[in-house]
Amino acid sequence: MRVSKVVATTAVAAAAFMMSSAVAQNAQQPIGTFSSWPIGSKPPLTAQIEARPAAVASAEQRAVAKAIIERAETESGRPFDPAWRDSEIDRLSKKPVMELDNALRDSRALIPAPSFLGSSQADLSYTPVSPCRIIDTRVGGGPPIAAGTARSFRTTGTNFTAQGGTAGTCGVPFGPATAAVINFTAIGATATGPGNLTATPTGSAFTTSAIINWTAGINVANAVTLPLCNPATTGCGNDFDIKANINSVHIVADVLGYFAAPQASALSVDAVAYPSPSTFSVCNSLFNCPISVQCNANSLVTGGGCEVQDSNAGYLFIWYISGPSGNGWFCKGTNTANIAQNIRAWAMCSRTPGR
Repeated sequence: MRVSKVVATTAVAAAAFMMSSAVAQNAQQPIGTFSSWPIGSKPPLTAQIEARPAAVASAEQRAVAKAIIERAETESGRPFDPAWRDSEIDRLSKKPVMELDNALRDSRALIPAPSFLGSSQADLSYTPVSPCRIIDTRVGGGPPIAAGTARSFRTTGTNFTAQGGTAGTCGVPFGPATAAVINFTAIGATATGPGNLTATPTGSAFTTSAIINWTAGINVANAVTLPLCNPATTGCGNDFDIKANINSVHIVADVLGYFAAPQASALSVDAVAYPSPSTFSVCNSLFNCPISVQCNANSLVTGGGCEVQDSNAGYLFIWYISGPSGNGWFCKGTNTANIAQNIRAWAMCSRTPGR
């Protein structure tokens, strides 16, 4: 233990004075105390400072802390950031063993929030459409949906009059669209009593979860995101099924948008020239002439070249620089002929496939 130096005050007739003391201690020193008292008096029984060693994690604490983080990482289904993992192990290692054991039983509380929403393996993009009527059983598609029965409907296609909807398309593509946002209305004024609607992709089993609960005499609306029949996995004569439970009811539905897997654009490569594909720049006799061309911001240069007009092929022009520069191609050469020559720079500009 090391004690800070005490500086005496000016010699005055003082019965007491205030003193600030500090104790510097490393992790290897045991617990100790520090006291002070007037010369000639008995040492006090109480300590002014109690010095404790810095917290040092035992091998057991660190092993349990590491097990907590590894379990949390496994349960999350994705790797943790290495720096975060190490710092969290260090932090947890300083906690009492009993508290660590409790944390080991419920490591889920340590899982950091995901940096993305949805599934990184089944990403979908939402496309809104103008609200479009696809169903009105009062107009077409048969009588009210009877209690305990289901009826199939489409949200894709070019004509919905058979199910009481619009005569045109609603803009939802068959195949790419795997789910749709649909506003359903149960026309309670036509219902024989209270009930509920359930929905499922055509060909799938109904669940007990209702998309609408209605009461006789009251119209109830609810917008839901509804998975559609996937033609990639099963035959789809329709997109989804609706079932009425307890009592029969008429329904109205408007589609508001759809979800589909993002479509990657094709690779695009364009040859860009300066001054243009049909014109040249003039390099005078015995001059060094630089010339360059740049790709646009949506493309990346992947190649290029330097050109002398064919009609000047009999004259000597020496290119001594030809290579990428910025997001384009740079050329520089010497016209050794006794006449001006026409030159041009080319760049191959590629756009990476994307969403």
